[in-house]
Amino acid sequence: MSGKDLHAQEMAGLVGGAEREEGNGVAQREESQESHRLLTQARVTMSGGSGGSVEQLGLLQQHEVFPTSSPLLAGLHDFAMLVVATVPFVVMRMLRWVLARLGVPEHSWRGSTTREALSASNRALLSDAAAALASGVMPGCVSQAAAPPAEGEEPGPCARALALVSAVVSALADTARAFELPWGGRHEAGALVEIGWALRPYAAKDAIDPFDVFKAVRRAGRKALRVLVKDGKRAGAARQPGFKRKVERVYAFQALMRLAHVQPSRLTHTVLQLSDGESLVEVVDTTPMAAGLAYVQSQGPAFSRQAEFMSAFGRLRPSDAKREAEVQAMSVNARTHSLLLRDRSGAARELAWFPRCGAFAVHTKPTAGAKRLGLAVMVKLAAECHYAATLRARRALLRGARFKSLEALEEEIGRRRVYCVAQALPVVCDAVRHMATQPDSISASLRSNALLFVQHSLLSDLNARECSYLSDLVGALDEISARLQVRFSSTPPPPASCVTVGDSATSDPTGLLGDAAPRATITLTLPLPPPEVLERVEGGAAAAASALTSRSLRVRPLVFSTGVNVLQSFGFLRWRFWLPGARPQPGVGVSRGARSYGEILNVAALRGINEYASAAGRAGCPALSALNAHFSPLGSRHPKDAECVALVRNAARELGGCRSVNCKSGKDRTGAELALAMRDEAARQLQLSGGQQAALVDALLGGLSYTVTAQNCAQPAVYSFTEFELATLPPDWAPHWRLCGKAHS
Repeated sequence: MSGKDLHAQEMAGLVGGAEREEGNGVAQREESQESHRLLTQARVTMSGGSGGSVEQLGLLQQHEVFPTSSPLLAGLHDFAMLVVATVPFVVMRMLRWVLARLGVPEHSWRGSTTREALSASNRALLSDAAAALASGVMPGCVSQAAAPPAEGEEPGPCARALALVSAVVSALADTARAFELPWGGRHEAGALVEIGWALRPYAAKDAIDPFDVFKAVRRAGRKALRVLVKDGKRAGAARQPGFKRKVERVYAFQALMRLAHVQPSRLTHTVLQLSDGESLVEVVDTTPMAAGLAYVQSQGPAFSRQAEFMSAFGRLRPSDAKREAEVQAMSVNARTHSLLLRDRSGAARELAWFPRCGAFAVHTKPTAGAKRLGLAVMVKLAAECHYAATLRARRALLRGARFKSLEALEEEIGRRRVYCVAQALPVVCDAVRHMATQPDSISASLRSNALLFVQHSLLSDLNARECSYLSDLVGALDEISARLQVRFSSTPPPPASCVTVGDSATSDPTGLLGDAAPRATITLTLPLPPPEVLERVEGGAAAAASALTSRSLRVRPLVFSTGVNVLQSFGFLRWRFWLPGARPQPGVGVSRGARSYGEILNVAALRGINEYASAAGRAGCPALSALNAHFSPLGSRHPKDAECVALVRNAARELGGCRSVNCKSGKDRTGAELALAMRDEAARQLQLSGGQQAALVDALLGGLSYTVTAQNCAQPAVYSFTEFELATLPPDWAPHWRLCGKAHS
């Protein structure tokens, strides 16, 4: 099977509802004319005030998802911007190299330092800790800092620095034990001496960035680790080639995970002071991974390694921890980001709440020799293989994907499904818990018997690697749609039993995958919403409580895709966008001739969101009408359709749903989008001037989204946008260049 044929297979039928339509030109024109006639009739009836016709309008909507301007011209424009950005890119790299040799930290000369002041007592504590470490003794203040902060606690810079020192010491000990290196006695004391000398200069400073401390002591720990490796060789232990590099890689990973383990679960930051004494405050909370852990534990001993690691380090998975097998079942950088309006008395009202995360994807290398395909594509490929008319046709399909056998494909699907679902579950369950506190969401769910969860992906669907991550995400949410049930109990369940996983009647209802991956029913049990919430639900508190406890709700996940980065710009230069005749033919509810995976996903999501609106009795809501108009034959859509991101967000809110946003790591593109989203929500609910809105966006870009980049990259906060990416992002999405730079652990 050729690469071209495989790509065509990937593009066809990857999500439910986005099926390949075939027909000759005459049939297409007749169907198009009929859809226009029905749409016009519905509009005429709607103008006469018929509610039923309003609900029909969304389902008759003619969706066209392809850009109305040329992707090729957009790609050429971005390529020209890349050429222009080459000079500042080279200058910045040279400046970084020179100043790094002079010992000047990058965030200092960029003017984006995040140093925090130290009190006299803090400096004395750091000095005592450094002196104890330099004498080869582990001080008590460092040992005590190894425990994660209490719920809601936000430690100061001194406490965070000591916690990071503790993380490095623990990472050294873990690595030494893992490779049977000498540890304890003089070896441990020697390592502590190196760390103490690295910490000492920071005890004399008036202000520090805790992650500067972490970089310094981690570097000292690496130096001590090399001594341990040499001593191990002298003891006669056999070492394979590349052993030293492998040890250092494991040490870096352990330090990163230990760092994540000691981070506070909540961060708060005041972003704007209003004239009446009120203030806007952003809050970032880490998403608990208990739901994902419960799912992994139910999948048997094959995933015991991942379950054990999640139990020990399930607080947060930094985005730089990607390729290690232990973390593949953990959500990447999963958090919730909210904006509060706080009055003079300290009382707060929530203005916006969004889940944010990295892609629900497997980041390890594919099975030896296999192509990089996502979960949804693999499931489709397995179905094609099972339905293949001949053994030769099946072998051709498998050969095109570079799988040796159908069993190898099914094994990969089973493994990938567990990982991706385990990553998605905590985010979806957190969103469901929040919707259970919103009267509007409860009313819509009781009408439709489902809770609406919209995942908006900012991954590039035109890049092979990011497209495979997107396919993983779709496959995970498809599985959750089929398996997750939400129940409400008048008796609050204990936290440990909120998520339960039980065996389903059959391992695979489709009958396509055999017993490759047992698929279990997942039940999320929640307490009834409080009376003050139920009183605002349609029908009253008593009727709502009775309805919620007497049924199980399902989750309706929808995936929208909007690529915005430089990889999307490169994708626009592909051959398929050179053909002017590739414009899709219109149809009722489905757009023909989609040229990318993202377009197929958007077709399915638009149909799904209109179906949900009709079931919930909200097909005529203004935000949904605006979204449908944007994707109508009369709409205007840029190849990087950033406008649709806000339209999808507004539609999800008016339908009582929850919208989550992701990119690959959940920090850079996600942070930029959330700054604009919170500005829009604040402007919608408050009277903010243009200057206040601009100041709010700047404060949000330099606020907690910027702060959490440090937790993901184990270095002082920085967005990983290069000059090339800043030049090609959509308008208003690019943060200030001073906030961007080199970002890797």
